Amino acid sequence: MTPQPATRTAFGGPPLCPSCGSELTTAHERHENICGALACRGPWLQQQIAEQKRKEKAAQASIDDGGREYLQQKFPELQEKTQSGKSLLIVVPAIDYDQAPQPAERVAAFRRVLEEACVEAEQLANHPLRRNRLLSGYEPRDKDCDSRAVINACSTCRGWCCRMGHQHAYLSPEFLAWRFVQHESLTSEAMIDDYIDRIPEKSQNDSCLYHTEMGCALPREIRSSTCNDFLCPGLRQHKASIDQDPHQPTVVVAFDGEEYLRAADMDAAGNRNQPDGD
Repeated sequence: MTPQPATRTAFGGPPLCPSCGSELTTAHERHENICGALACRGPWLQQQIAEQKRKEKAAQASIDDGGREYLQQKFPELQEKTQSGKSLLIVVPAIDYDQAPQPAERVAAFRRVLEEACVEAEQLANHPLRRNRLLSGYEPRDKDCDSRAVINACSTCRGWCCRMGHQHAYLSPEFLAWRFVQHESLTSEAMIDDYIDRIPEKSQNDSCLYHTEMGCALPREIRSSTCNDFLCPGLRQHKASIDQDPHQPTVVVAFDGEEYLRAADMDAAGNRNQPDGD
């Protein structure tokens, strides 16, 4: 059932649900132009999700076209690789920060965030039902990333997604609780001290404390699941292809707004080349 534009009762009365005709009684219903009944809201939500996906796909297609134009102008030999199917084209965001020592106040604030998270994490780890859910919801990580395609994309991007970890490094109570469950002798004090000790001497300003010019300073084994699993839209659209062949040759283009800044080429053996575009 596809919702239609809202109708009104006679003499300019309140708006009605375009699906079932009932009165939209709350401000929330009127704002979304749909009533709260599941029979109406369910199809409406599906329609909203489908429309959002359509917009995201169209936006990424436009971004990819810009990447192709950039390659054609700056690196036609890389464009030929993507056109011929020799390499997969991936277009990702770009970000650049200045490296700087992190002030003691920021480190102290981060310690307080960890202390609060560990209080909740201990409660989760000691709850029998939550404990089982944690074991099924997280999994141990290998030391190295298992996809050269992802490595090339993230190395070319330089950490666009890391910036949102500014205050917490994505270390949620749930993830810390999973670590407690995995290592029952681990204490909050020891875990907090370990995370604090791993803060690099310098990291990227206005980004995560562990965000360095060489990538994340945390080993994958103790990095949050968000950091290990997140894929930006440019990578996400190629997930099926990457899962099938994680080491396939890739050409990655990184952009900031309407400006395309750099490109990098990686072959199946992991040899990476970032040509100078100037």
